[in-house]
Formats: sequence, C-alpha cells, structure tokens
Amino acid sequence: MSAAVLSGEGTRLELSTAEYPCRNGLTFHEFGINLGDLPPGGYRVAWSSRRCDSRGDGSVRASAVTVLPAGPAGVYDQRLERVKARLSPESIMTLQFLIDETFASLRSLKPYETAAKERLALLRMEADLTQAEASRDMFAMRTGPVRRAFRSRIDNTLQPYCVRIPAGYEPGKPRKYPLIVYLHGSASDETSLAGVDYLSDGEYIELAPRGRGPSNAFTRDHAQEDIEEAIAAVIQSYPVDETRIILTGFSMGGYGVYRTFYEHPARYKALAVSSGQPDLASHYFPGEDHPNFLEDKNLGKSKGMPIFIFHGREDRNCPFAITQELAAKLERAGARVELVTEAGAGHERPGLEALARYHDWLKTVSCN
Repeated sequence: MSAAVLSGEGTRLELSTAEYPCRNGLTFHEFGINLGDLPPGGYRVAWSSRRCDSRGDGSVRASAVTVLPAGPAGVYDQRLERVKARLSPESIMTLQFLIDETFASLRSLKPYETAAKERLALLRMEADLTQAEASRDMFAMRTGPVRRAFRSRIDNTLQPYCVRIPAGYEPGKPRKYPLIVYLHGSASDETSLAGVDYLSDGEYIELAPRGRGPSNAFTRDHAQEDIEEAIAAVIQSYPVDETRIILTGFSMGGYGVYRTFYEHPARYKALAVSSGQPDLASHYFPGEDHPNFLEDKNLGKSKGMPIFIFHGREDRNCPFAITQELAAKLERAGARVELVTEAGAGHERPGLEALARYHDWLKTVSCN
C-alpha cells in the first residue's frame, strides 16, 4: 500500500510505501510515514492499496497530522527569561501563562489526537518572543481581542482573562476609555468574549474574567476575587476611566452581575443583564448560603443604579417570569430599571431591536 502526506489544499508532499501479505477478513498492519522536512503545520494522510479498491482520502479527522515547532517548554522559558527587561510585567506574566498552558495541553494529548490549537499557540509565542528580542512588546500594542494573565494574590497562580482593545488605541496617549466587564455563561470561559460582538460601539475597553471556573455562578472558588484582580490588571495595563465601569453578563453571568454588584456596589456605574436568573446559585449549590436576589433584603444597594435587563419571553433555561418579578422588586428598591423583552426569543443574545435599545442606554449611562 502507499500513504501520501497532503497539504491542507490537498497537494501531495511526501509518499511512503509498504508491502505486506493480506488474508481474507480484517487485516491490521502498522508502518511509518515519511514526513521529510515538512515545516510546522497541519497536514492530512491519504492511503490506498495497490491490489484492491481500499483507500482513505485523508478527509476524516483520524487522518490528520500535526507537525509542531521544535523545542520543549524549557526553550521558551529560557527565551522569556532573557527578554524580561524588555517587556512589561503584565506581558511577562501573560507569556509565561501561555507557555505553561500550551505545554500542559500537549502533555495531555492522546497519541491519536492532533495539536492544531497548540501548534498555533506555539507559533504565536514564537512571534511574540522574536518581537520581544527586538525590544517590541506586542501585548502592550495589540488591539482587538487579546488574551492575557495576571498573578493572583490569593495563591500566586497565573490566571487568564480576555480583553478587547479599541481599534484606535495607541499606548501612551492621554485618552481614557470606559470599561465594560463581561461575565461569561455556564460551561464557558473568558475566551467567549471573542464571539460577543455587541457589548459596545468599539469605544470601550472590554474585559472578560475567567472567574476561576466555567460553572461556579461567580460565587464560589474565589470567583469574586478573580474578577477584582482582573479589573486591577486591566487598569494597570490600559488607560481605564475608573468612574465609568459597566458590569454586564449573559445567563450564569447575569447572576454573576447581581452577585458581583452586591459585593462591590461602589465600583460600577451601571449594570446590564442578559437572560440571567437572580436565584441561580441556590439551584447550582443547594444547601449553601449564597444570595438570592429575589429577596428584598439583597436589593437595597441597587437604589439609583441604572440596570438594563434583556430577557426572551420563551426562555426555558431562566424563566422570563422570574426576571419580571425581579425587575419590579428592583424598581421598588429605587433602581432605574429598563426591562426589554422579545416575543418568541429563548435563552439567547438580544435581537437587533433590543440591541439598539441597549446601545442607546449604554451611551446615556456612560455620558452622565
């Protein structure tokens, strides 16, 4: 039989052949494939038998092959150590986190798995370290979604967060930006920020903390401390107007908004909740003592606070009726509530009309 290594476009790059006897029934045989001097990249393997019509066209996942850049984790650690004087402390922590995360992921891979995500991470690290060796701190200059890390005061671990930096941002300029803090939904993490494109009009810095886990309702596992430390890290790295910090979240992150504001009411200028459930922690962790924001005793801090709430009427994850009840209680507590709903909408992001109202609300609360 013969096996060809193909590029992503399907061009044959290398060819290996082997001969072995076949019997009736299932035949199992292993042989090596010549990869030549292929550069790091993602490839496919196609095989065929000369004596029958058996073949694999390389289109299935099992036939994928990853060629990684050379060098163990120690090589990247050494390069980072040599350029520390040329990078900000925040960029050093970010690169160290990415190195540790990528090589931990590589060590956990099964022999049959590919390493596309890890390969791309290594290539980005290579590029960033090369720039650092030329005294350019790429993390300090990058715009758009950027994944970064801070060293936590809680346990000295490196913790990730994601920011989206406005396109016109230039380091060193005197302009300050308002900050939107976005809390992710359950079974998600800080990287979900890249797919949430409606938080602002592009004139805000946007932050998504991890909160120490994907499904802790931002109420366990030092999640609240993580949010505070992520905000502090962004303020340290970027020109944030600390008088204009807006807290927002989706689904579990909606409960996280109520919980986070409850802990730090003086930090935030306004709140925005999408498809959140105000008593979520009691459902996630029954028997534990976490605030239920349907209880009036937990709403007193909301007096005078602008709160935008979106909720689909057909939401089966977090029932709309509960949000209606909460909105009425918040108004009685003195909050300035704007409740927006959509007929037929479920547990989902706001539609175009609701988003238009949200952006008008955001502009108003940011300017006042």
